[in-house]
Amino acid sequence: MPKTRLLSTQRVSRLYLCHLPRHANLCHLLGWCSYCRQTKKTLTDLGAAFRAYELDQIGMPSPHKYLTNLDNGEEIQAYLAEKTGQRTVPNVFIEGKHIGGNSDLQRIKNAGRLKDLLIHAGATSS
Repeated sequence: MPKTRLLSTQRVSRLYLCHLPRHANLCHLLGWCSYCRQTKKTLTDLGAAFRAYELDQIGMPSPHKYLTNLDNGEEIQAYLAEKTGQRTVPNVFIEGKHIGGNSDLQRIKNAGRLKDLLIHAGATSS
């Protein structure tokens, strides 16, 4: 059985302090989750540029040489729960601000505010 590398909250925190400002439109997902797929579809249909991290499938690329690829989705998800109060996915950030999950994203979209948020964040042009 492969040994799982656990990440300290400090290491994940350092990643976010360095990574979030560079990629302000982020989604943290699980590949099998229908709410996550709906979030990706909503953002894609609006032409938004965003980074999607599928915590159960793909390691998160590190922006710094001292942080190797972070491949422990459970640790990242635990850090997000600590940071945002939300343990569930999808976990969406626009312009570095925590938006919430899919229902929050859909509520913002249905209120007609999502496109404007994405334009302001530079994630789409029109």
